[in-house]
Amino acid sequence: QLYIKFGFEKTVQLLDGVFAITLIDTKERKVFVARDLFGVRPLFYIMDEQKGVLGTCSEAKGLVNLQVVNGTKVQWFPPASYQTFTIDADDKVKVDHPPKQFNEVGGLDYTRIPRVELVQGDVKANIRNLLKDAVRKR
Repeated sequence: QLYIKFGFEKTVQLLDGVFAITLIDTKERKVFVARDLFGVRPLFYIMDEQKGVLGTCSEAKGLVNLQVVNGTKVQWFPPASYQTFTIDADDKVKVDHPPKQFNEVGGLDYTRIPRVELVQGDVKANIRNLLKDAVRKR
């Protein structure tokens, strides 16, 4: 629903956590690929621009033996980045732009993150408060 409301770039900026995403929008004939801010989730891709074939996978070994892209090098997708592709009328994938950064590592505004007040010496209350805050955030 974030994608429908805000578009892909804003969506990946708003995501909180680790992710590697390949989103295919069949209506707009677009493919979006993105990786989390710190690159916790692995993401590899292979692109044969002549054949118009794109493959993505969380493990490189899932791409190395693809017959349709023989001889094309498996590449590591950079952290904190997204890339957009277009599916043309012949169902071939074309690169719209190289990977773009959606947020710089260390570029987050930590002053806007609400703090949970911890109670000195009350471990149970602290765990309860932290858990409530985590559930509220999600």
